[in-house]
Amino acid sequence: MASHTARRSYQSTRRGEQAARTGADIVAAATRLFTQEGWGKTTMAKVAVEAGVAVETVYQRFKSKAALMRAAIDATIGGIGGAEPLRDQERFARLGQGDTAERLAALALLATDINARTHGLFEAWRQAAGADPAIAAGLHEYETRRRSDVAAGLALIRGGPVDERTVDAVWAVLSTDVYSRLVSDRAWSPSNYAAFVQETVQALLAADGS
Repeated sequence: MASHTARRSYQSTRRGEQAARTGADIVAAATRLFTQEGWGKTTMAKVAVEAGVAVETVYQRFKSKAALMRAAIDATIGGIGGAEPLRDQERFARLGQGDTAERLAALALLATDINARTHGLFEAWRQAAGADPAIAAGLHEYETRRRSDVAAGLALIRGGPVDERTVDAVWAVLSTDVYSRLVSDRAWSPSNYAAFVQETVQALLAADGS
């Protein structure tokens, strides 16, 4: 009896691991397609082909394309630094370490890394937001949180408060949209973008009268 119980437990564990891998493969496939083809051209059938599973499997796991988009977003944001909030990460703490030039360089490196990983998917997210109120609400919530992170980061760099208009300006500069326009549309290198971030934020802080 004990051996049968152990075998059932083993089989159940294997099925659970396989199910988790299948789910991860579907999300990874969806992320690639949303990033490369956008919201409109990505279909559940294409995701199934990309993931190497039946389309019925995709629908069983994710009831709609909107649900799949949310899963892709969650996985991508997590991939930026794991489940740990950005403000709790060591690289965020570096915004308050060293002299001003070192702090600005840390910000430029952080922004470049995040935007390089996410700008394609965020373009699809913005497209999806126009068709799904729940996705639009999620995007608004994310941008609100990102602005709060920008404000906290600037306060670390300066060592004190920063004017709200300056926070708004830096929040806009660090957006995935600006990254896409410069790197994808204008063929800037990531290093050129990083230099732009460092120089622009330095100028905005210098003009800030707080």
